[in-house]
Amino acid sequence: MELAEKLVPSIVLLILPPERYAETNLDIVRHLVRSHECVYVSVNRPAHSLLEDFAHHDIARERVFFIDLVTRQVSDASLDNCVFLQSASSLTELSIALSEALRQRSSACVHVDSLSTLVTYNAANLVVRFTHHLIGKLRVLGAKGVFISLKKGVDDELIAQLAPFCDAVAEL
Repeated sequence: MELAEKLVPSIVLLILPPERYAETNLDIVRHLVRSHECVYVSVNRPAHSLLEDFAHHDIARERVFFIDLVTRQVSDASLDNCVFLQSASSLTELSIALSEALRQRSSACVHVDSLSTLVTYNAANLVVRFTHHLIGKLRVLGAKGVFISLKKGVDDELIAQLAPFCDAVAEL
């Protein structure tokens, strides 16, 4: 089954091997921006770095709004179409930023690039509660959600707790 077919359901949890993360993540965003405005929650890399990759891979950057959880930890940057949050450990701040971003977009998709990294900054049970809350919000708004977790180092219990909230769980 191709990646595009795995992204058809509304709420998808993808479990990726680390060696395929970068390439698959680009493929996911390329697919999503064809039919949605994408709210990209960047937990792994700064938004400006992702934008450079998008430019090199012909991804419609104007259809992506970033919530960057990385940059503010090291610098005070500014970028159009991006909000910079203090840290990946502030799930409340992230929830507020997501609500505002979704309110401003009619056909949105939220893409969280790494639940695995969120768990390094927050207790697993908090990440599960946050993700459950976000998925509920996406369903109420009729929005799509794509969540990535890395295969290595992933807590099987975390996946087991998140899977019932998702329409599909796919391991690539």
